[in-house]
Amino acid sequence: MNLINDRQQKLLNEKPSVLFFKLSVPGIIGMLVFGFYQFIDGVFVGQFVGPAGMGAVGLIYPFSLLNNGISGLIGTGAASLVSRAIGSGNDEVLKKAFPAVFLLNFIICAAVTAISIVFAPEVVSFMGGEGEMLDLGVQYMRVVVAGTFFINFAASSNMLIRSEGMIREAMVILGSGAILNLILDPLFMVVFDFGIRGAAAATVLSQAVSMVLSLAFLKSGKSLIHAGLNFKILDAEVIKDILKIGFSALALPLMAIIEIVTAYKMLDLFAGINDVIALGTIFKIFSLLLPPVWGIAQGMQPFIGVNFGAGKIKRMFRGYADFTVYATVFTFIFWSLLIFTPRFVSGLFITDDSILGQIFNAPRIFFCMYPVYGFMFNTLILLQATGAARKAAIFVSCRMVLYFIPVMLIVCPQYGAIGVWLANPIADILTTVTAAIALSSFIRKIKPDQEYV
Repeated sequence: MNLINDRQQKLLNEKPSVLFFKLSVPGIIGMLVFGFYQFIDGVFVGQFVGPAGMGAVGLIYPFSLLNNGISGLIGTGAASLVSRAIGSGNDEVLKKAFPAVFLLNFIICAAVTAISIVFAPEVVSFMGGEGEMLDLGVQYMRVVVAGTFFINFAASSNMLIRSEGMIREAMVILGSGAILNLILDPLFMVVFDFGIRGAAAATVLSQAVSMVLSLAFLKSGKSLIHAGLNFKILDAEVIKDILKIGFSALALPLMAIIEIVTAYKMLDLFAGINDVIALGTIFKIFSLLLPPVWGIAQGMQPFIGVNFGAGKIKRMFRGYADFTVYATVFTFIFWSLLIFTPRFVSGLFITDDSILGQIFNAPRIFFCMYPVYGFMFNTLILLQATGAARKAAIFVSCRMVLYFIPVMLIVCPQYGAIGVWLANPIADILTTVTAAIALSSFIRKIKPDQEYV
């Protein structure tokens, strides 16, 4: 319990601005390293496999999002429980969290792996893969599918470490896997000539190493979480709470999958193969744009959860405001790089000048509202970390179902690929309004002017 008290005191008493540098800066660095390896992964595929390989990786992006959804469903729900348990000093939840996370990962990943390996050709074909792109997509997907458990358990166990405020340790583990992937990518793809399978194998092996490192930390005695597999102590209520709170984290990538599938189908019907390559390039750029804003939000999560669990509501909202300001500054910096150097950024993936000349502006249009992502992501984390599961799920679902897809369906038949590029910023504007409404409703319910408990 002394260790719990020590973590409580740091998260409950230090200034939010100080905690930002302790929690979010390591998170930003770690997530940037993680995003950078996905970014470089795309560069290697684009340079050594070619445009068809870049398109194939883009077609498989929805499966990567599915993995993110599974790990988010389990890890986000468990992280919320753990942070609030630390705030309230509830050691029983800290004992029950890990076996629940392991069991849920094992069951869900086993089902996804079996189904995806069998139906990989159908999935890639449905996404618009043909000829060489179809063949490369199936090769890449089957290798990644084989490592689904390693990928998801590595991510969800890392979320557990972050949830207790050990952001630096969690990001060192995440960064170690990312650096390993950077080493394995050229080794497998170029030296051993495994092609696109090498890129997939590098991803799986690096995530397996991250999983082992996360387990080693949880078992080291430095963690508050009891990393044992005593399934006798499993609590149905704990599992239910994990799934309920984590649903919004699952809904986000699931809705994104629907969004992406629809986008590819629209491009297939109303645009050309170069636009499919452009969309694959956009996804790889997003892998570099997402980490800084997500790193700040993830760094904020233990602060929000612990203070909410301890009843320090005014302090919680003050910290949320500080973290959101910092997130906006960071997103503006990255946005500026993309807006003013779009041809250079797209050229990292596309070597064919004729294709590059047609598509380099697409990412600039697609991400023109990127500076609002700090507010959107921090608001989502605020709702998740405090257990406001319904508001978080509604917030996530609105962006995909009510905004992005309807806009795309209306604009694409008339304007082609430009409809896909424009649908994203329009959806971002509407989502920002929705986030503001959700935040206002949450504030009225929580009453942030109450005294500290």
